[in-house]
Amino acid sequence: IKRFTYFLMVCSLLCCTPVNAQSAINLLFVGNSITYGDQLSDPLTQAPPAICRAIVEDATGLTTNMYNGGHCGITTWGFLPGREDFTHLLDKAKDFQDQYGGIMYFSIMLGTNDSAMSATEGAPVSQDTYGKNIRAIIERLNIEFPKCKILLNYPLWYSATTHNGAMYLQEGQDRLRSYYPILDQIVTEYANVYAGRRDVWEMYEDNYGLFTKEMGYSGYFYLHPNADGAKAIAAAVFIAKDERKKGSSVAEIKGKVKSYVEQHFGYDLGKSLEDIQAHSMELAKQRDEFRRTGKESPNYMNMSNAALSCPMAITAFLL
Repeated sequence: IKRFTYFLMVCSLLCCTPVNAQSAINLLFVGNSITYGDQLSDPLTQAPPAICRAIVEDATGLTTNMYNGGHCGITTWGFLPGREDFTHLLDKAKDFQDQYGGIMYFSIMLGTNDSAMSATEGAPVSQDTYGKNIRAIIERLNIEFPKCKILLNYPLWYSATTHNGAMYLQEGQDRLRSYYPILDQIVTEYANVYAGRRDVWEMYEDNYGLFTKEMGYSGYFYLHPNADGAKAIAAAVFIAKDERKKGSSVAEIKGKVKSYVEQHFGYDLGKSLEDIQAHSMELAKQRDEFRRTGKESPNYMNMSNAALSCPMAITAFLL
């Protein structure tokens, strides 16, 4: 779903921006370990920016250049103008501009590490400082690339047990959520800055099957999305958006989504609403038990894995 989120955001941005048929598309991603693709077996092909580039290029037929600026553990402080990561971003964007031309599309998703209680740069980062840092990044990008488009993504939910090299826990989760209104405000301040999907928090919240299960200092935690199911949901969303632009009916859109996903991903999209509701209720009981005791039932992760949750999510859309 993380890959789906990036893909949907960038495609939405492209849809509202005229693209010269002779121009390349330049996608540059600013982010942390989630953007980088940490915990994925092959970040070069499975990380959100890589998936986004591949699908955008296939959909548009245009050369799509991509720079994955994801840096594990980084906060907004680390991407401020003058810092090494920001300099690398500018250098890559200038290379794209010189070699290929076209508009620069910057995708920014920072905040997870800012929200930590300790062990990351500047942590814990206050709402005010977070907003100032994000604005500083945007304003410098606008100076260097006046025609650029900037996508400001909302950071993803993580479990309140998250505690690896840095300590996040419930305090960090609450702080992360508090950044949302800051991003809401920033989007209104710049004509070329677009908001990502605000409901990504709900998409991920307690949906453990979409994460890599990791052991930390406070038990198991869920921070890094996994690769399972992401491509299927990305494909489903793209087909729906593309067919809608073509004027297809709702029934036609659903038929094409169902056919494509079943054919390419082998998912069973024939479950009834009653089946989905029963599964969801049982999963909720298992989740509540996990929260209460910290112990998972033998079949808990089997129930919540992406191979089950993603088909059901798509099926619910089709019903």
